[in-house]
Amino acid sequence: MSEKSLFPIIVNQSHLVNNGLNNQYAYKFPAGSIELKDASLAIGSVQMYYSWFSITAAYGNNTFSLKVPANAGTTTIAITIPDGNYSIVDLNNLIQYTLIANNLYLIDSNGNNVYYIELITSPTTYSVQLNTFLIPTVLPAGWSMGNAGTGAWVLPTITRCPQLVVAANAFRDIIGFAAGSWPAVDTAASTTNSTSIPTVSPVSSIIIGSSITNNRFSIPTSAIYAFTPSGVPFGGLIESNPNEYSFCKVNDGNYTEIVITFYDGDWQPLLIKDTQLLVNLLLKM
Repeated sequence: MSEKSLFPIIVNQSHLVNNGLNNQYAYKFPAGSIELKDASLAIGSVQMYYSWFSITAAYGNNTFSLKVPANAGTTTIAITIPDGNYSIVDLNNLIQYTLIANNLYLIDSNGNNVYYIELITSPTTYSVQLNTFLIPTVLPAGWSMGNAGTGAWVLPTITRCPQLVVAANAFRDIIGFAAGSWPAVDTAASTTNSTSIPTVSPVSSIIIGSSITNNRFSIPTSAIYAFTPSGVPFGGLIESNPNEYSFCKVNDGNYTEIVITFYDGDWQPLLIKDTQLLVNLLLKM
């Protein structure tokens, strides 16, 4: 049997398929149709930017609410998070921004904004921590309302805490809190840790599938490679170079192109923002 030859195929931004997701690239063979028999395909290397968002409307993890005591009742604010890549610090900043926009904060005697709810990370418990504080019924000496004009906050008649309202959507996975109002009781200051392991970034690994391979040990059978953005900051360049090439069988047939598709670890389409990439495919035939 003659020794097989190895042919590198470079896939880059020029091969982007305009499917609205930026996750699919089609390399067309320059000679037109090519017959592949007893061939195999592997990934030689991948270079691409970490540019997919952690929170999007498509993921269904972009909404939650705040319930803030006011007068004899509460004010509920529905929050829709703009598509983006967020840390817990970013989400806490969004909460503060929302409280400011709705005049639901106080200013202390030193001119500092005071908020009565916060999200922080708790590395020792590997959780997200929700802290809530009792809102006074009257202004402390030297303090002022965040906005004393139209739409000013009316302090509660009974000292209570704000609540984070988590709907039955994928935002639960981001912060690790089950659906419901947190804390369950708003009459005392509290610290509550997430009820499950938070998944602040739902995309921890990337899978590449190809249109011509048959990996019989994978479902779906198109999988040819997987890698992780671990250690790369958002916007940074991911460089993945396998120590050994893992060749997958190509289905015998005639082909005009190879289409590679990027997925997240759950086989959902990866929503890529920056389409600048370079993938080195190795075709053995």
